[in-house]
Amino acid sequence: MLRPGNSTMRFAQIAWVIALFSTEVAAFEPAHLAQLTNTHECFNCNLSGADLSGAALQGADLTLANLKGAQLENSNLKQSTLAEAELTGANLSGANLEGANLWYGKLQAANLSNAKVSEANLFAADLKEANLRLAYLKGANLSNANLQFVDLTLAQLEMAQLLLANLTGATLKDTNFEGANLLGANLEAADLSGAILRNANLTGANIEKAILCNTTMPDGHVLYVGC
Repeated sequence: MLRPGNSTMRFAQIAWVIALFSTEVAAFEPAHLAQLTNTHECFNCNLSGADLSGAALQGADLTLANLKGAQLENSNLKQSTLAEAELTGANLSGANLEGANLWYGKLQAANLSNAKVSEANLFAADLKEANLRLAYLKGANLSNANLQFVDLTLAQLEMAQLLLANLTGATLKDTNFEGANLLGANLEAADLSGAILRNANLTGANIEKAILCNTTMPDGHVLYVGC
């Protein structure tokens, strides 16, 4: 038989666990979803876990919005504003983010495979462990971005800006960096097998321990290091 003191403590512990669990699985705010649908403006909204697959959100303002774990597969976010938005674990596969502003966005472990991200602003965005396989990032701004352990296999990054970007341990197999600016970028232990770096700027870049197997360097020479 529990004593009153122990019982009170036990109930308090249960309440704490329930509150913590509720926070973890908290759904989006229906009113915020309606606001976005009707106005295309939802500043600082809670849309975590919302299903926006295939949504037409071109030019939408989602600054500081919480889209953690949201489903945005094949959505149209062209020219949208997602500055400082929370997109950790979100599914953006096949989405159109051309010209979008993702400045300082949080996209850790997000799925952007096959996404169209050309000319987008991803300055200082956190894309650690994100899936960017086959993504089209021509002319995108990824300067100061955290790209540690990302998968950019077969991605297109021609003329992209990657100044001081952190690509430590990234998978860059058959990635096209032609004409890209990688000034001061960290490519330590990255796998650049089959990558194209023709006319890219690697001034000050760190390629220590990087795999350069069948990799086309800025001057056109092909290296076979780490094969």
